[in-house]
Amino acid sequence: MIVSDIVRFFLVAIIPIAIIFEFSTPLLIGIITFLLSACSTFFYPARDCLIPQITRLEELPIANSAIVISGQMSHLLGPLFAGIGISILGLTHLFTADAISFLVSILMISLIVTPEKKKPIKTFALHIDSLKEGISYIKKKAGLGTLLILTFANNIFIMGPAFLGLAVFVKKILKEEFVIFAYMEAAMASGMIVGSIIFWLANKYFKLVHILLIGMIIDGLTFSLLYFVQSNNVAILVLFFHGIGIPLIMVARTTLIQRIVPDKFRGRIFAIIHMAVMGTTAISIGLTGLTLDYLAIDALFLIIGICAALCTLIGLFSKNFLNLCQNTN
Repeated sequence: MIVSDIVRFFLVAIIPIAIIFEFSTPLLIGIITFLLSACSTFFYPARDCLIPQITRLEELPIANSAIVISGQMSHLLGPLFAGIGISILGLTHLFTADAISFLVSILMISLIVTPEKKKPIKTFALHIDSLKEGISYIKKKAGLGTLLILTFANNIFIMGPAFLGLAVFVKKILKEEFVIFAYMEAAMASGMIVGSIIFWLANKYFKLVHILLIGMIIDGLTFSLLYFVQSNNVAILVLFFHGIGIPLIMVARTTLIQRIVPDKFRGRIFAIIHMAVMGTTAISIGLTGLTLDYLAIDALFLIIGICAALCTLIGLFSKNFLNLCQNTN
């Protein structure tokens, strides 16, 4: 996590330097953005692996919920802070402040106390063996493979419309400008905060696997509702309810992996999950763009929402998946 933050500090620091010395270009910004995303693929799986080391087993649901809430609060407050920051610091040094925020993160992470572990020196050959061992573990844990397939299938349907489709929906169906899109995104982030709280409460009475599948149904069917929406306010309300389903999926899935996967394999499994989410996001965005050449955006939301909700059948009809998850609460 610290190494990831150090690299991201230097990457973001390049931006104000490039602006001041007038060598900033769209290509440079694109490369920096790509590398920032690449570094994030190290940070988030590592964070999810760290939580069980500093949290008791029974506290995992509330810890994961708190992580999601903090992330969504940053999405809500980030634009506000950016607006204030531009007026005070200007655009150039807003990026300077952003770079410094990674140093603050490094300081906070360095204060975390974790159990001492002896780490063997690994050669390239041992890393290859480690990778093979992780794949072999997934094959043996048949239910874990189903969880990965479930994640892949659901994200193929959902992620492209979430990133690209909503902007098109605002433009083509609501015939509005960016401000309505911003309100919809803020409503979804607010729904995610509420959903994180609901997860924490529901975890006391329902199994994690049931919360995960319910979240997928909410995630899909609320997108289908956009087919019937013509009003700005109704669209914002639908996105709020859509947001509720997202942490039910994310937090339940994270907690499941933390509980059923031993320390030895947890990092590899979280990395695979993160790659599945990021990879399917790129694929889904591409498929969404191609589909919109032939299908209206409201009809697309109707279809993909139903398909995303039906992905829950993969879990419901997988005996290995249900057996794997039944003792996790």
